[in-house]
Amino acid sequence: MINSKLIRLYTSLNKKELRLFKKWIQSPIHNRHKEVIKLFSFLETRQSISKTTVDRVRAFKHIYPNTTYDYHQLGHIMSYGCDCLISFFGFLESFLNDFETKKHQIKGLLEHNHLKIGEQLIHKTQKEQEKQSIRNDYFFLNSYQLEALFLDLNGPKQRTSSNNLPQLFDSLSNFFILATLKYACIAISHQSIYKTAYQIPFLQKVLEQAKLSSEPSIQIYYHSYMSLKMPEQETHFHQLKRLIVDHATTLPHTEIRSMYMMAINYCVRRLNTGDKDYIKTALELYKQGLLLKILLEQNVLSNFTYINIVSLALHLKDYEWTHQFIKGYSKYLTLKHKENYSNHATAKWYFAKGNYAECMQLLIQVEYDDLFLSLDAKMILLKIYYEENSFEVLDAFLHSFTVFLQRKEIMSYHKKNYLNIIRFTKKLLNTPSLDKEAKKQLQSDIEGAQPLTERQWLLDQLQQIK
Repeated sequence: MINSKLIRLYTSLNKKELRLFKKWIQSPIHNRHKEVIKLFSFLETRQSISKTTVDRVRAFKHIYPNTTYDYHQLGHIMSYGCDCLISFFGFLESFLNDFETKKHQIKGLLEHNHLKIGEQLIHKTQKEQEKQSIRNDYFFLNSYQLEALFLDLNGPKQRTSSNNLPQLFDSLSNFFILATLKYACIAISHQSIYKTAYQIPFLQKVLEQAKLSSEPSIQIYYHSYMSLKMPEQETHFHQLKRLIVDHATTLPHTEIRSMYMMAINYCVRRLNTGDKDYIKTALELYKQGLLLKILLEQNVLSNFTYINIVSLALHLKDYEWTHQFIKGYSKYLTLKHKENYSNHATAKWYFAKGNYAECMQLLIQVEYDDLFLSLDAKMILLKIYYEENSFEVLDAFLHSFTVFLQRKEIMSYHKKNYLNIIRFTKKLLNTPSLDKEAKKQLQSDIEGAQPLTERQWLLDQLQQIK
């Protein structure tokens, strides 16, 4: 029973939701099976949910004290219980969504011919809508639905007088523009990784309208899309950066977080092409996101965000701030990853400070069940072996690293990047110190290679070959 769908659904409810659910299933409107009430009463009395405490035989005895255990009979009750829980999730969404509740109330009033009361509720709901700071696609969809209800209400009268069609079309078009741009951004991001082409109807017209829009939320999505589509036109990125700071409240937390990550990823792509100016810009965005807690999801900081911030700050040699960040923000990592990522971040800090012994000692303590953490650790080791002139160890390491990349399922961009780093490291080892032409050619090759995240490190090592 512990692995059943019923238990997974039940344990996902918080204490407040469980209290509400207990009242909800008592109503015959929602549940017609008294045995279901007993089943959930059994679950409620468990101090903890475990294989032993929710044993099927125990549950059956609680529901049917004087009946011999019947596996199939309990299965039927559990199935009814699942149905109740799923219906309750739907109720919760409606219960917590004030607009949906009001919309259904208005429809009910109009269907029962209470037109005056319905009209009053429409106007009241519209005023409540306008007080909201969020202006995302759902806001405009809700506004459109209210305008549509009002048009239906006054349809016969409005054939010969003014109507609300302009407001209806405004809300509808804003919804369509925002929704199209939101998913166009997702499509273009997905397309760049998986090489999948998407045909987006009316996209060109949407972009034309979005460019002229005065709605900050539309402008945010417009410049986000254009930054992805035409990264060489930096104006779009700078507009996006300004907008997400000035109008952060116009989008919900999850959406503004996505915009921050999109802006940061733009900086990363520019960095990968060798534009070092974007290191500072990316770190500024991260710091702003941390300050506003935009980068936290349910008070948890992504492992990748944590490591990326450390990497950027170390590039700028801001060692004191980095050390404070590593210690101060490790508490926002999940318990499962906290020690691993904190140790790895500290190892990077030691490496940047030139303390290779402490760095390697910490790297040994990290459990590399995460692919990108493992790749990052390998890059640190590669640099240590090279910079300490451990060339025999490095030669064997480069071979094992290449085999590792070939065996693992890694996205083509990342695989090509690391193979490029290995290739150029081997060339550094084999370049004669007195061969100026060979060094010049290698410099040109390193500067022109794509992708190459360690371009600067490779160029720095090349300069030291004398």
